[in-house]
Amino acid sequence: MPSGETKLDIVDSQVHLFLTMDDDAAVHAMDALGIHGMLIDEAWDFGEDGPPQSAMPSYRLPTGQYRPVSPGGRTASMRRPDRFSYLVRVNPEDPDLDFVMAEMAASPGCRAYRFDSRGDEDAIGSGARMAFFKTAEKHGLAMFIGTPGRAALFEQYIRACPSLPVVFDHCGVPLKPEDFDDLLRLAAYPNVHMKWCHAPTLFGGTAFPFPEVRPVLQRALDAFGRERIMWGSDFNAVPLLQGMFGGPLYTWAEALFSTLDNPDLSADDKEWLLGRCARKVLGWERA
Repeated sequence: MPSGETKLDIVDSQVHLFLTMDDDAAVHAMDALGIHGMLIDEAWDFGEDGPPQSAMPSYRLPTGQYRPVSPGGRTASMRRPDRFSYLVRVNPEDPDLDFVMAEMAASPGCRAYRFDSRGDEDAIGSGARMAFFKTAEKHGLAMFIGTPGRAALFEQYIRACPSLPVVFDHCGVPLKPEDFDDLLRLAAYPNVHMKWCHAPTLFGGTAFPFPEVRPVLQRALDAFGRERIMWGSDFNAVPLLQGMFGGPLYTWAEALFSTLDNPDLSADDKEWLLGRCARKVLGWERA
C-alpha cells in the first residue's frame, strides 16, 4: 500500500499558504498526500526589505509599527474548519498588543501566535519581551518562535510563563551544533515543543529519504519525547532555506514521506509527530 494511503491523522504544522497556492489547490494536494489538516502561516513574502513584521500581509500603523494580519488564513479556516487553522505573526511592539492578541484568540480558526525574532536578540536577551509573552499566556494560544540559533535566550520567558505552550520552529534553526544542544536542554521545561522541519537543510541531508537526519531526530525524541515534537513541511520555503544554508531541494511529498517512512519510528511515534502533538498544542480536534 503506498504511504499516501495512511489512516494516520496527519497535520502539517507550517505552510505559507497563498505564497505559491491557494486553499482550493492545497486541498487537492493534501488529499493526494494523505494530509488531513494544515496550520497556515500566511506570508506572501518574507519581509526582505524591512523588519520581519513587515512581511505581507501586514499594514503600517500611524505609530510606524507594522501589524501582521492573516486574511487568507481566516477565510480558509472558515470555509474548511476541518482542514485549515492558522496562526498570526505578532509584532511585540504593537501599541495595542493586548487587544490584538485577544482578538486573535477569539477568532475562529486562529490557534497560535508566531514571533519571528530576527533582529530582536538584544531586546529578548534583556528581558524586554516579558510583557509580550505574559500577554500571550493570558490569552491562551500557543507561541511559535522563529529564531536563528538563539533558543537559549528564551529560557527566562519559558520559565516565567509555564502555562504558555512554546514551539521552536525549524529545530531552532541551529547555526552551529551548540545551538541545537541549547534547544534540547530546554526540553526540561514541559511547556516547550519542537517543530521537526527543514531537517535535511539544517543537518546535512543529501537526498531523499535523508537517512543522515534520523540520528538527529532520535536525539530530539530522547530529549522531548514523541509527545512534544510536531512535523511541519514548510515546503514552499525550502528554496529560501536552501539558498541560506545549502543542502538539498525537496518536495512537499518528500518532506512528509521522509518521516512517514522512517524505519526508526514506531507507529506511536509517527502518530504523535505527524499530527497528535500539533492537535494537542493547538487545541484542534479532528472533525
